[in-house]
Amino acid sequence: MSGFSNKTILITGSTSGLGKALAIGFSRLGAKLILFARNNEKLEKLKLELENANQHIYVIVDIASPKSIQDTFEKLNKKRKYIDLLINSAGSWFPKVTFEEMSDEQIIELVQTNTQGTMLVTKHALSFLKKSSDARVINILSASALSSNFHAVSTVAFAASKWALAGFTETLNEELKEQKIALTNLFPGGFANESSLDTSTEEMKNEYPNMMSLKELFESVVFIASRSYDSNIRSLVIDNR
Repeated sequence: MSGFSNKTILITGSTSGLGKALAIGFSRLGAKLILFARNNEKLEKLKLELENANQHIYVIVDIASPKSIQDTFEKLNKKRKYIDLLINSAGSWFPKVTFEEMSDEQIIELVQTNTQGTMLVTKHALSFLKKSSDARVINILSASALSSNFHAVSTVAFAASKWALAGFTETLNEELKEQKIALTNLFPGGFANESSLDTSTEEMKNEYPNMMSLKELFESVVFIASRSYDSNIRSLVIDNR
C-alpha cells in the first residue's frame, strides 16, 4: 500500500487524539475515509479540518454496543463495497487508580469499548476487507500492554483490555493468512494527545516534554500501512524516552 489516493480507510475514534490525527493525515494523502465516532457535534467540527470532506463517510456509532456496530455495517454495505485499511483507534481510559478502587461499571466500559468493540468492528469489517486486493488491519494498543513496560498512568483493567487485543490480533493474523489480510499491533508509549500534525518540534519540547507527538504516531501508521502483504509488520513498539 504505497499510495493512498485510491484507498478506502475506516478509522474508529476519529474525533479526538490519535484517531483525529489519523483522519486529518490520511485525508491530506487523498484517501477516502469512513469515520466512526460517538459524538455528532465533534464529527461535524472534524469535517472542517479534512481535505476533500465531501468524499468521506461520517458515521455515528457506539462501538461499546454490538447492535450499534451491526446496524452500522448493514447501512455501510449500501455505500461502500470494500475497505482497504481498518484502523481501530477508539478506546476508553480512566485516570490511575488501583484495580480494587475501580467501579464495576468502569471495568465493564473498558472491556466493552477497548476489547469487545474492537473485535466486533473487525469481525463485521472482514467482508469488506476481503474485497480489497491489499487489505490490512492496524490495532492501536498501548505500551502498557507489554509486560516489561506497564505505565504508571495505566490502570490494570486498561492494560488487560489491551493485552486481550494483542492476543486477538496475533491469532486472527494466523486465521486470515490464506485470505491475504494482514494485521498489526501498534504499541505506542506516552504521547501528547492534545498535539496535532502541525505541532512543531520546538512546541513539543516546550509543552510536552518527553512525550511523542501525534505526527510521529501518524507517520508510524503510514509506515505500517505502506508495507506489502509479504513484508507485514506484525508488531511495532514505539517507546518514548
